[in-house]
Amino acid sequence: MMFTTLMDGVRVSTRDDLVLQAIQAEPADLKMVRQQRMRIGVRNEDGAIYRVIGVEGIAEFLNLIEQFTELDYVDELEEKSSAWKGYDVIFKAR
Repeated sequence: MMFTTLMDGVRVSTRDDLVLQAIQAEPADLKMVRQQRMRIGVRNEDGAIYRVIGVEGIAEFLNLIEQFTELDYVDELEEKSSAWKGYDVIFKAR
């Protein structure tokens, strides 16, 4: 299962409709999203994380990475060996 939420007070990306179509995650509150095994942040045009996605299974996680890659997003943590501030991946548009 995959859950997602918007961060309060942070501007939503102009590309968010594309993101939502690609991820097909269930809306949830931040607590539910953070309970998932892997957490993904998505940055807006200002560089702030505006959307958080929680994923439980590795297959869903890998599929999510593929979906973002097809949308021309890059993982800014790709070169890191561990999570950063609770995020396993942080995507930003090229």
